[in-house]
Amino acid sequence: MFSQILGFVVLNLISSARAVDNTSIIDYAGYSFTSDSLGYNREFPPSPIDGTVNWEALTSQNSNMFSPRHSHATCIFPCPDNIKNNCIWLTGGRTELYRTYDLKMEDRTADVWWSRDGRLWKKVVDLTGDFLDGIGNYDAKYGGEVAPWYSRYGHSLDALDTDGDGNNDIMVLMGGYEPVESNDVWISSDGAVWYFVGHAPWPARAYHSTVVARGKLWVIGGTPLTNDVWSGKFILDDEKRSGYKIRWVVEVEHGTAPFAPRCAMCAITQVRNVVVKTKNNETLTKKQEYMYIIGGFAGWPRDDVRWNGERTRNDVWRSLDGKNWELVMPPDGQNTMPFVGRGWHACTTWDDPMDTSQGVRKELGQTFNDANDDLPAKIFLSGGGYIGSKGNNEVHTLEGYMDLYWSYNGSQWYRVNYEEGSAGSLYSTNEWTSTLISGKYVHRGKWGHTMLSLPVDRDLNGDGTISDISVNIEYCTGSQESPGRCKAGQVNETEMPSLFIIAGDTTDEGPIVNDVFISGPGVMCEIDGITCSGKGSCGPGVSGCVCDTEDKIGEYCDRIDESYTSKGTRFQCGAFAFLLFLVNLCMVKS
Repeated sequence: MFSQILGFVVLNLISSARAVDNTSIIDYAGYSFTSDSLGYNREFPPSPIDGTVNWEALTSQNSNMFSPRHSHATCIFPCPDNIKNNCIWLTGGRTELYRTYDLKMEDRTADVWWSRDGRLWKKVVDLTGDFLDGIGNYDAKYGGEVAPWYSRYGHSLDALDTDGDGNNDIMVLMGGYEPVESNDVWISSDGAVWYFVGHAPWPARAYHSTVVARGKLWVIGGTPLTNDVWSGKFILDDEKRSGYKIRWVVEVEHGTAPFAPRCAMCAITQVRNVVVKTKNNETLTKKQEYMYIIGGFAGWPRDDVRWNGERTRNDVWRSLDGKNWELVMPPDGQNTMPFVGRGWHACTTWDDPMDTSQGVRKELGQTFNDANDDLPAKIFLSGGGYIGSKGNNEVHTLEGYMDLYWSYNGSQWYRVNYEEGSAGSLYSTNEWTSTLISGKYVHRGKWGHTMLSLPVDRDLNGDGTISDISVNIEYCTGSQESPGRCKAGQVNETEMPSLFIIAGDTTDEGPIVNDVFISGPGVMCEIDGITCSGKGSCGPGVSGCVCDTEDKIGEYCDRIDESYTSKGTRFQCGAFAFLLFLVNLCMVKS
């Protein structure tokens, strides 16, 4: 009888232990999980979880700042009032028709703006430099609000460190529509004085892409459609008014690159760990900088056997040297990237590519979110639109996108936001898609905007002040009355990495806008609009997710820690072992 009772208890304990194991490892709260370290649960109901902010509007539509515009150019460069701080700089762009200084009606701009935080913008009102006849706005007021370069859009603006001391020394403005494609190059060391360096040897173009890598400025593609690649080395020269001369080299001739000629793509750099072989045939891991180009409006010439229409694409290419480009393949089992073909979109990486924490894992994140120094900077991609032809399918009006994707490697991409609807009833959890039409706020795709990263002041502990020393932060799951698991640490409120989305045009009869948005906590916590896979809460800034239970791990609480054993399971396993001991003891006695 005693043995039967023991057997009954043992069977119940086994059943109970399995139930606990199933709950904590396989099926928590009714939702299954995958073992993919970057996977997420697709079985959640398709609706966003309230309470997590993805983007905060720093300015409103038609604020007292720069005029609404798209196809402008921005970069990060030292502030004019304190060169120890970095600011966002904005130049040019296409806007609504306005009357210029010479009483003409025009929709291109030749102004310069800067901002420390994206909220307060200041216009440079004392622009000087080379006001040259036939080169730029020679008859504009010297020391006024109009730059010496022709008004333009679809141009580029980059910041360069020319002496290798880690600080950017000059801004370089190139190309664009003025009103036709151009190849003029302008340099400024302070944003107020602009010098004409000359016309580049590469053909005139607009909507090209530029990146700074390996101490050079790279120019890729553009319209008229081309796939050539040029590098420019800026060399100090005291005999030049600008202080520099440029040595341009064509790295890839037009028509010889493996990617189709294109414009309106985006380009970024990313530092990655690469395994290389030494002279002794040994392998070692070293950090190397890749250049990426993503999407764009592309097409081979019609007389080329590779011609398959001109349209916006979703291909991703990368190169270590600018000469040899490889196609980044989608993950196994997928035929294409998860984001649809697009052009006039924006992409960026976090602010400091040489920081192994990549900004998104600094301090709180590095302590609590399974930090891995081998992970490169996240690549972010936003908005843009589709237009073009494929076979008999032709789209003549740009179809705008309201999404935000990220990737560690350019191959596996994850959508941050949730979106739904069609035509006049669109919705996205990306707040930057909200725009005012006929007195009503609606969601629309955005294109011709810019996106960049900059560490700025953020009040993370909610005390209403910005501390210049590290402050203690604690955030918990659950409610204030009934908190769950908590995380704590110290963070610097004056250097919080942030993404900015600036101005742009909206689709479906939406207006050109001049709004500015800064990323919120949700950008680091959401996949498809679901916060922390529904298994945690989102912390402030870039601190990421805190998981509800100890068995949940991963950047998005999306994985199960298979080495974790709950207290209940440990107790039951111990009791089970003890009961087995009693059973064996009874059997021996019997």
